[in-house]
Amino acid sequence: MLLTAASMAFFFTACSSDDDKDDDGGNAQVTTTFSDLVDTGSALTFSYTQTTDGMSIVTTETYGYSGSTITSHTTVTEYPSESIAAEIKSGLEADTEAMQDIESISASGKKLTITYKASTYADMTKEMVSTVYQIMKENSKDKK
Repeated sequence: MLLTAASMAFFFTACSSDDDKDDDGGNAQVTTTFSDLVDTGSALTFSYTQTTDGMSIVTTETYGYSGSTITSHTTVTEYPSESIAAEIKSGLEADTEAMQDIESISASGKKLTITYKASTYADMTKEMVSTVYQIMKENSKDKK
């Protein structure tokens, strides 16, 4: 499967600064801020914080690579409470479609760690991750 930068956005879980709608039909004002993209020489890492109604969720995305090829993808998300992290984990485990892409999932306290299957990043390159990161970071600034 050849991925374009636009279709890669699927692999990133960040939402825009102004989420479509919340459950009661009103605007869910979600503010998303991004850290810088860090290249350690073997992994690309960035974090983003999503804030709404005084609560924040912080997600760190790590893409391991060799040469230009992505070799691993892990997300660690810290939720406002242990119960939210456990609820998200249970929901994902019950979602057969979502679990097709997940190699492993674990919760520890407020943090949920997801390691994705190789098939989800097999055709991704370091440059594609960088491009999509830049697009998402810019899009988060556009919507207020």
